[in-house]
Amino acid sequence: MLKRDLFLLLLLSTFIRCLVALLIPLGNDEVYYLLYARFPDVHYYDHPLLIGWAVKFFTANLYFQEPFFYRLPGIILSIPATFFVYQTAKYIQGQRAAWIAACLFTASFYVSIICGVFVMPDSVQLVFWTGALYMAALIFFKHDLSESKQLYLLLWFGFIVGFGMLAKYHSVFLWVGLFVFVLLKKRHFILKWQFWLAIFITMLFLTPMIYWNYINEWVGFNFYSARVGVESRIRYDLFVKEFVGEILYQNPIVWIFVFLFGIIHRAKLIRSNARIFLLCMSLPLILFLWSLSLFRETLPHWSGPAYIPLIILASIVFADNFSYSVARRWIVSAFSLISIVLVLGYFLINFYPGTIGSIKAKLTYGSGDFTLDMYGWNETGTEVGEYLKKNKLEKLPVVSPNWFPAAHLDEYVTRKTSNPLFGVGSIAQMHHYQWVNKKRGGIPRADSMLYIVPSNYYKDPVMLFDKNFKKINLIGEIPEHRSGKLTRYFFIYLLSDSIKPF
Repeated sequence: MLKRDLFLLLLLSTFIRCLVALLIPLGNDEVYYLLYARFPDVHYYDHPLLIGWAVKFFTANLYFQEPFFYRLPGIILSIPATFFVYQTAKYIQGQRAAWIAACLFTASFYVSIICGVFVMPDSVQLVFWTGALYMAALIFFKHDLSESKQLYLLLWFGFIVGFGMLAKYHSVFLWVGLFVFVLLKKRHFILKWQFWLAIFITMLFLTPMIYWNYINEWVGFNFYSARVGVESRIRYDLFVKEFVGEILYQNPIVWIFVFLFGIIHRAKLIRSNARIFLLCMSLPLILFLWSLSLFRETLPHWSGPAYIPLIILASIVFADNFSYSVARRWIVSAFSLISIVLVLGYFLINFYPGTIGSIKAKLTYGSGDFTLDMYGWNETGTEVGEYLKKNKLEKLPVVSPNWFPAAHLDEYVTRKTSNPLFGVGSIAQMHHYQWVNKKRGGIPRADSMLYIVPSNYYKDPVMLFDKNFKKINLIGEIPEHRSGKLTRYFFIYLLSDSIKPF
């Protein structure tokens, strides 16, 4: 019965993710990560390689260039990830706990939307994170495994975590958690050569990162060190932002469920080691990010995978102490909330009249409106492209000082014209565009270029380019509307009479 229910859960959740992928346009991060697929490499400035190669695979080497196909990695890989969560809870406690865990895992915004739909490194990491948890559950909680079989599976754990590291490097916290658990409960594993070989296998997956950084003056290491660098004073406001963000990203109902039954509830589990194991696989990453957020800004989705063991733990405790009818109320409430948010989000993005951002000045109209990252780019991008063609400007290079909105212009404007696009800001602003520029032949020494900027991300071209061009003229502006009201403008500037190259 529960296996049939799991199949229906996977079928329905996959259908809904496909629907969201079809209806919601690409966001800033998503169009940026498409560059990874268009310009494949063994590593990128700000992330490992797997998301780019996954997009290439699921789009048949970019044969299908539509948001739905770009998002197939998250949609498809969420299916085995949900199965791994189900199986992990099943091996520790049983099918009832497994079903609750699978449902609440699916009801998480982080799991079903950020990972399950969007083009994000997390989309690929999720399947390896849950796969590693499943493998660890087999090792420590499957009844009939001999020690030799456990050690053999430990090598597979190292292999799976290695692939997780090729998606996002904080997959290393899976090893941190396992190492802590082994120290607490399975110390004899430390004396086994297979344990250290498994760690070495994971480390081998760092080879692409080390090689790429070696040939690029270790610039990626500088980026990562800057991300975990700290300020000299404690920032409680950043900690609150991180903490509240985690609650919202996980789905408040799921988070409360985790807090009540994974952390607060003191009921004994059927196997005493299970709580310690799941806490070990979760808390190191959460505590690290909480500590980091006291000193610098963090992003709530970074902690997303760490909540997966807590969801499993809470489901196990709940199944051992409450009836299924009570569980059903939690599950229905969690799914109801995520459904409401998805519907409201869809209408807010696509039909909100005008903008929720600033309307004080024309040049910055719509600034602060996060919905514009996912609205209007296809239609307005086509209008901008037609304007360039009509005015015989489609051969001129386009320059942009930041990776956003550069990546959106790349996807929705210049990909449809003959205009090459180049990032011309600092590496902190351009990110991987420094390497994209090179693969496009380098920034040309052109006498004239174009600067296209939406008003919600407006930067004054005179301040940006007065040292490079004598003349900077606004030659076009294209208004964008939503539900009949103005949302923002797209300004097109002609930069001419070059003084010095970029």
